Amino acid sequence: MKKLIALLLCMILAMCALTACQNSEVNEGGDENKEETEMTDIDLITNGRTDYKIVYPANATEFEMFAVNELVYFFNQATGISLVKISDEGADTSTSNKYLSVGQTSVFEASGITATRDELGPNGFKIERKDNTVFLVGNKDTGTMFSVYEFLRLNFHYECYHKDEIKIDQNVSELKLADFHVLKRPDIDLACANYGELIFDPTFAYRRGMLIDEDMFINVGGNFWHNSFNYLPPHTYAAQHRDWYYYGNGESAEPTQLDYTNDEMRLALTEVLKQYLLDNPTLENITITHQDNRQWCNSAKNLELREKYGTDAASMIIFCNKVAKDIREWLNETDPGREINIIMFAYFATEQAPTRYNEETGSYEPIDSEVVLDEDVCVFYAPINADYNSSAYSQANVNMYNTLQQWKALTDRIFLWTYSTNFDYYMGMFNSFDSMQSIYQMARDAGVYYIFDQGQFNSSVSTGFSRLKMYLNSSLAWDVDADMDMLIQDFFDNYFKGASVPMKKLFDSMRLHYAYLRDDTNMDRSIYANIINENYFPKGVLDGWMDIIDEAYDSIADLQDTDGTLYRALEDRIKLESLSIRYLLIEIHGSTYTSNQLYRMKSEFKLDATKLGMDRYKERNGALNFLWSEWGVL
Repeated sequence: MKKLIALLLCMILAMCALTACQNSEVNEGGDENKEETEMTDIDLITNGRTDYKIVYPANATEFEMFAVNELVYFFNQATGISLVKISDEGADTSTSNKYLSVGQTSVFEASGITATRDELGPNGFKIERKDNTVFLVGNKDTGTMFSVYEFLRLNFHYECYHKDEIKIDQNVSELKLADFHVLKRPDIDLACANYGELIFDPTFAYRRGMLIDEDMFINVGGNFWHNSFNYLPPHTYAAQHRDWYYYGNGESAEPTQLDYTNDEMRLALTEVLKQYLLDNPTLENITITHQDNRQWCNSAKNLELREKYGTDAASMIIFCNKVAKDIREWLNETDPGREINIIMFAYFATEQAPTRYNEETGSYEPIDSEVVLDEDVCVFYAPINADYNSSAYSQANVNMYNTLQQWKALTDRIFLWTYSTNFDYYMGMFNSFDSMQSIYQMARDAGVYYIFDQGQFNSSVSTGFSRLKMYLNSSLAWDVDADMDMLIQDFFDNYFKGASVPMKKLFDSMRLHYAYLRDDTNMDRSIYANIINENYFPKGVLDGWMDIIDEAYDSIADLQDTDGTLYRALEDRIKLESLSIRYLLIEIHGSTYTSNQLYRMKSEFKLDATKLGMDRYKERNGALNFLWSEWGVL
């Protein structure tokens, strides 16, 4: 087996040496949405000056003002020019003015240009020139924000690879105005930040074309998910309303789920939900999601529905449909026209949809009309048991594909929760690279509205080429058919710069090895797989990867004398990726070192991880202090 692994590594290293690429142009994604633009004879910038001003709505939202400030900042980075920004209050609305109109300004309202929800969705946008004025606008303010980044991309080749690696042209002193007629809508309307590095730094998420939970969902008692008990806390209601809850057939002293067939409970929860809608007038997504366990109520009504439909999802759909009907009647009186999505989980007991397969049509259909989701009800499908090492269209993922098609038969608005890390081993690389694009394409084809490709959501800094995943996740949500190889190469060239070739060689070698583990060993493919096994990671393989890390350090050595700041940044980026290999060497092959050698390796690992800002090594009980204690390096 070791000879086979060595042969595979030699092949991939040789291939990388022969095919090392030069810097590639940025793949903007979503090109099918975008019309070609020609240049006008109007000066955007001439002699290092501009006559253009930003105009924004007098009642601008936080996102609109953020967009304005981002435009000011990056325009200055590219040109040295500080754009003047003015409110639209009392502004001349003629398009003969040299305006960059950001958002739905009075200038936009007078222009005759549209920005409808049907054409743009929540995050899509238009960049439109009319006479001298350029409009940067979305149907929602988040779309307006993303229009600014596209404007910067089209004019100055802006691209954000990571929070500390943003590319943009410099010293631009001459630029004609393009005849912009751009309409861009992401293939998946909503992409949620999925790694702690994005979640804890919303600006980074926005610059990557993603939003965070708080931007999209109403927080129910501190939780977006598994929040049924946040609506009706057992410690508040269970004493007087024990029948609202399920206690695991009496086996549990504490309730484990709500009884979703209890009408009195439903009415109480609906009143709580109304208050959350009142408290959050600008948000449209709110979840009613069951607790994070596999149990479901066994009341007589639940058992009857389970027998009829073959799944506990039926009781949840019927419950949410009734809630939605009551909420819609209430909104028609209190806030007519407000759009809302009440979202339930397809997860554990509710994963399977109440559908049947029609042999004549070759498609799934509802068992009956009772389980068709109301127009205000959506499903959040979380295929936790899928194989994220393999293509979405592989035999290993037939159940995920079919289940998605089943839910598509019940609703035209699906939220999708996928997984892209090993939650017990944050330090290892998880090869979701081989499934990622196919999952996003499958999602687009199924009409998925929102995707959360869960990564190391609670970790401040992640190794295992997680930063590449952040770049790919956001890029593919906008254009699922983007050239993934080009995206990967572009990331390596701009993020690792002079170390691009060896780091790409390391990535390719690791990816090939993980494919070998998937295809030719009995290694568990789950998101909780135990990877601490010398048969999976022989010392020779890990040592070979560390040799490539040394090549990467050598490739940037000259920068120590010419650009110390860049050298230190690249050194840290290489070091971050070395941690996933060093962790496996310590955990699997620690016995091959002397006690002094092993202690030094652990101490150096701790020093580097701390310097780089890492704080977790697994999802639960995973603070690094626990690892330092286990290693004896407190």
